[in-house]
Amino acid sequence: MYLQTRPRDHSSELSPSFDQEIMGHDVEIPAKGNSAVQIDEMDENLAHNDEMGGNLAVVTQSIMGATNNYVDIPFTNENDDVEFYDEDEINEMHYDDEPPTNKVSSDDGEHIMPSPMFKQLNWDAINSMTAEPLTPCTGLWNESNELFKGWRFESKEDLQYAVKRYAICRNQHLVVCESEPQLWAVRCKKWQEGCNWRLRACRRKSHGMFEITKYAGPHTCVYPKLSQDHSQLDSTLIAREIQNVVQRDHTTSIATLHQIVKDKFGYDVHYRRIWEAKRKAMLRVFGDWDESYQALPKWMNILQLTNPGTKVVWKTIPLRGISGNVRFMRVFWAFGASVEGFKHCRPIIQIDGTFLYGKYMGKLLIATLIDGNGHVFPLAFAIVEEESQDSWSWFLIALRHHVTQREGICLISDRHAGINAAVRNPSVGWSPPHAQHRYCLRHVVSNFNDKFKNKVLKELAYRAGCQHQPRKYERYMEELKRLDEKSVAWFSKLDTQKWTQAYDLGYRAEIRARMAVGDVYTAYAIEKFRRAEAKASGHTVTIFHRIHETFEVITALHGFHMDKGRNKQVIKLNEGTCSCNKWQSFGIPCSHVLAVSAHMRIDSWQLVEKYYRFDAYASCYAPEFNPIPHESYWPYPDFPILHPDPTSMRDKGRPRSSRIRNEMDLKEPSVRIRCGLCKIAGHNRRNCPTKDGGQSSNPLPHDN
Repeated sequence: MYLQTRPRDHSSELSPSFDQEIMGHDVEIPAKGNSAVQIDEMDENLAHNDEMGGNLAVVTQSIMGATNNYVDIPFTNENDDVEFYDEDEINEMHYDDEPPTNKVSSDDGEHIMPSPMFKQLNWDAINSMTAEPLTPCTGLWNESNELFKGWRFESKEDLQYAVKRYAICRNQHLVVCESEPQLWAVRCKKWQEGCNWRLRACRRKSHGMFEITKYAGPHTCVYPKLSQDHSQLDSTLIAREIQNVVQRDHTTSIATLHQIVKDKFGYDVHYRRIWEAKRKAMLRVFGDWDESYQALPKWMNILQLTNPGTKVVWKTIPLRGISGNVRFMRVFWAFGASVEGFKHCRPIIQIDGTFLYGKYMGKLLIATLIDGNGHVFPLAFAIVEEESQDSWSWFLIALRHHVTQREGICLISDRHAGINAAVRNPSVGWSPPHAQHRYCLRHVVSNFNDKFKNKVLKELAYRAGCQHQPRKYERYMEELKRLDEKSVAWFSKLDTQKWTQAYDLGYRAEIRARMAVGDVYTAYAIEKFRRAEAKASGHTVTIFHRIHETFEVITALHGFHMDKGRNKQVIKLNEGTCSCNKWQSFGIPCSHVLAVSAHMRIDSWQLVEKYYRFDAYASCYAPEFNPIPHESYWPYPDFPILHPDPTSMRDKGRPRSSRIRNEMDLKEPSVRIRCGLCKIAGHNRRNCPTKDGGQSSNPLPHDN
């Protein structure tokens, strides 16, 4: 019986000179053939032995062996793993450069007494020795190197990856002989033709790594490289190769990944294998779908612990017959920093929903707003099964109760039936006087264009909705009616107050300029203020009621257009209104208000809303987002085990695109063509719709 506790390596076995040196005994080293080792080689052997971290001890049934057999004492303990092999197996294990040492015995089968030097070993000194820390060779190895017995790998996956890369580099094919969680063995595919290449590795209990315990190589067979594929180039190996690419951009196409693999390995791999490799790479980067659902309560819990003020609301369904397990339905969350920052932003919230793509279907509901510097400010999120009246009502109730307790908020959305029904319900909390619901002008115009499919009508409708003065709005609507009466009938079905700025009563504000932070006010506020100030110098102010602060302003003539200007606007400073509606919409004084403030010697900057001040803008982002620690530090919350809803699983096959692109997805040209006849953008004189009638439409109104 042979007992193996370490892989054998003759280059690092303990020699008699090594024994004599470390034990401090004067042992005479017999010169017996090639078995003697020179004293000056002792240091090199000792260093190599420490590097290898232990060797092989081959012991017969009696401790006595032949004098020309080395005995190597392993650095191990009683709990180390032990593998037993019979005599035939041990003969097959000699793959070193030296031939295996023959056992020496007497005629009657008794083993000869060993050399006296083995009797004088200090076992206490040997047992007290410690090996250097074991390190895997994964980082030092590459496919151009040969494999060796005794090499260690962090995991079975690392071992398989190295062996597969080794085989692909040499155009050799392998077959798996044995595969278990703690063991892996392969051999050459041409083993029946005489190639003895084989490898066996197992996990060692002493260090927990996979170690090559048997190895016979290199290959003695040859494969002609005529195939367009390789058996070791499977989806698991490809997934490891493309993992970084997928991590940088998970939308990378299969064709791109196929070309990456072909350029690196020279093989034309099947499309299906690349697809499976990308799926595995996605799992390696983002994790398993079902496990992610179970980790979601832990993530929400640590988010609340590390970021105080974060709000989380769950909706689950208990699983029948399984206590402590629930099925996921919905979750709402708002970061604490966003809840606090909302107090310093304008009370205008936009809501919308988008599709979730993956194994399970669903919708992501989002609430955002615009800060004083024109940036999108994230407010709240929710994952629901679909967009419906029930799901939108649930989201808006959570948003009202946990985030937006203030009154007078303007809620902007598209015309989704679920949103309209939820807002009309008084119990949800978003109906007047608590809030005002308005439609997104861009969505309204897009729906209008889907019906009439006319860019000229679309442009007129958009400009009508953008006007702040009712008289200008009416001019555009008259032009729409002249071109197509049905278009005006379409808008008559909508509440004018919900989609136009002229009748908005100041609840909506469109901020389109690119802005930067100013010293006291944001650059957007300063720029708009300066433009209005330049216009105000030509206005004429008449005082109607000094106590009630009511004034009439007659605007100046507009440049070379002698028929433009001389319009009257009414300003009520005590109410903060101007008949042009711009002051109410933007929160920045218009030219008419600035003319009054200059006439009355009032500091006009005090009329700018506080949301445009730099200190208010900075207060939006003053609350900090604290980092989340590693997952191993996340505590387990008092929450049942969460499972995904199986009814929401996406069907197999290529999914149909759920995002139907329309004209809103088309990028507008940077230079817009404007007609010289009707002054409307989108066409020229040649195809102007008013050309056949012989008269031009009214030019676009100027800002008076």
